[in-house]
Amino acid sequence: MKPIRDTFTIELADEDFEVDVGDLIAELKVDPNDPSDDLRTQSARFAWIAVLTAQAESETNKVKQDLAVVKATIGREARADADDQGGKKPTEAAIAEGIVLNKRVRQLTDAFEEASRRATILAAIREAYRQRRDMLGALAYSTRQRERAEE
Repeated sequence: MKPIRDTFTIELADEDFEVDVGDLIAELKVDPNDPSDDLRTQSARFAWIAVLTAQAESETNKVKQDLAVVKATIGREARADADDQGGKKPTEAAIAEGIVLNKRVRQLTDAFEEASRRATILAAIREAYRQRRDMLGALAYSTRQRERAEE
């Protein structure tokens, strides 16, 4: 499997954390001959990924809300400008087009897409840690059975 080279920053408690996707994926590996270290650290690793995922999802929701507010504001301003000028009211399609073409809307749309990408990546890694937990449980059971058989 080719290594993934993707990094991004998640802000958590007023501190920026560099997230290296390749490193997170590499940390999923388990030593099948001695899973004891992996068993000891699984909960802490999962908790860290869960916190990062929750923060990424929160950032996504914040950008989504900001985008909705900017779109509504631009639409309201377009309608108010038409009323102030006493001219013909713009169609909803014309207003929607103006909203889509707005530079701030495009910036927030890009930010929303990036935040969504980060949250999706972290959610997938969180799910991988859940599967890792199940695998570690099976390995631990297998190791115990093998040790009992050797006694």
